[in-house]
Amino acid sequence: MGVLIASSQVHASLPPATEEKSAYPFAVPHGLETRVNFWKKVYTEYTTRQAIVHDIDDLNIIYEVVNLEVPGSRHSEGRLNAVKNKYRNILTELARKTDHSSLTMDESRVAQMVSGHYYEHAQNIRVQIGQKNRFREGLIRSGLYMDKIRKIFREYGLPDELTALPH
Repeated sequence: MGVLIASSQVHASLPPATEEKSAYPFAVPHGLETRVNFWKKVYTEYTTRQAIVHDIDDLNIIYEVVNLEVPGSRHSEGRLNAVKNKYRNILTELARKTDHSSLTMDESRVAQMVSGHYYEHAQNIRVQIGQKNRFREGLIRSGLYMDKIRKIFREYGLPDELTALPH
């Protein structure tokens, strides 16, 4: 019953349907493209055995993707902390240097990605574990119920595309 109530509330807040369907039914709000693209990568490109070391504010900045032997293990956590520290140190060094003509390969790569505000970026390093395999498992599991879900959505006049939102 809660699902049906929530569905009718969602339906009430939807804009009127247009006759022409877009190839991509969910428009990305202006200004959120970078964030949406990052999360698409998290759910479609990287598995739970991969950690994305990135900037928390500018999701275009992905410093490194680390392959994990055993996700969540102490070894993996230590390795990820070492990688985060590596990039904090690189960013701090870049902030201290006035002459960027003799940078290491890593420093040069990071400098091109970040282009300034190095101290700020050094504080913004975050790790996100990929979700591709979990996402796929969820799609497979939901497939068992998708016909019923679609039937309920049609009864309430909701577009089929909304059945993908829980994923």
